Amino acid sequence: MYAQSLLQIVHCLFALDHTNYCRWLPMHISHMVNLPNNHPEIYRQFKKGNFTVQKTKNVFSALAIDKCYEQVNELIKQDSGTVGLTENPQALDRWMVANPEISCVFLAFKKSFQSVNDKEKCHKQYEQYPGAQNKFAKEVHYLVSTFDEMENPYMEYSCDLFSLHTKMGKDVIHTVYNVDEIGKEQ
Repeated sequence: MYAQSLLQIVHCLFALDHTNYCRWLPMHISHMVNLPNNHPEIYRQFKKGNFTVQKTKNVFSALAIDKCYEQVNELIKQDSGTVGLTENPQALDRWMVANPEISCVFLAFKKSFQSVNDKEKCHKQYEQYPGAQNKFAKEVHYLVSTFDEMENPYMEYSCDLFSLHTKMGKDVIHTVYNVDEIGKEQ
């Protein structure tokens, strides 16, 4: 289903000038479709759900492995600790090996200075706070009332393009109307 969904939208990326996605998404789709044959053990692990990292005990807070690695890199980068690292291949190799351990030490050091209050706050996602939930409920209410007033915009069969943003140029409107044809042509 994942690969099928990507196949449905890949042509739109051409129309919207997303060059890197145009180049790499077809390769990714091909790899994913052929994964059961080319790498059966990795495919079995994916089917078991072993493609995320759980950094906290919060429900629904798992991260993709590459995103988790980026967050680990960010811990060190925020203090200018890796400036110019990618220009030296030997230093980059050492970084790739040592980074996870350095990050663990850094996090342990940082935790030792947190108060009990701070530790409790770290275990709650933004969406779990009452203020965020109230804001979300209010936005849902506004959306539903708009649907009630204007009817469902997804059922609109008009040729008019409704804009929520007033700075939309004619070229953008043309692309939105013709995204399928432009993408398939490209």
